[in-house]
Amino acid sequence: MGVGQSAEANAAFDASFIDIYTGGDKQVRDQVLELFLAQGELLLQRLREALGNERAWHEAAHSLKGCASGVGANGLAAVAREAERQGAAGKTEQAATLDELASSFEVTARKIKALLGP
Repeated sequence: MGVGQSAEANAAFDASFIDIYTGGDKQVRDQVLELFLAQGELLLQRLREALGNERAWHEAAHSLKGCASGVGANGLAAVAREAERQGAAGKTEQAATLDELASSFEVTARKIKALLGP
């Protein structure tokens, strides 16, 4: 893994944030992260369904941004913030952003699942 990739991976999910947020309670942390994973999948589906619908796109992107920010998924939150601003963009631009969101969510989900363990 290169230097840029390592920095990108660390920026994708800040585990120390969720530990502080949950007061170090592993059980609460795990529940919050599992909820985030499920909610993230649902919000990505809402974004797929919202392509071309300015209001629905904005609302789903805003929700994803909030969810990601709430668990320390900074990379995903940044991409969702950009998606939120794209409400009036065309389907092609939204589809490209959706691909980026899905990829960022996948990176974040892998890090979270590794933290959660088997």
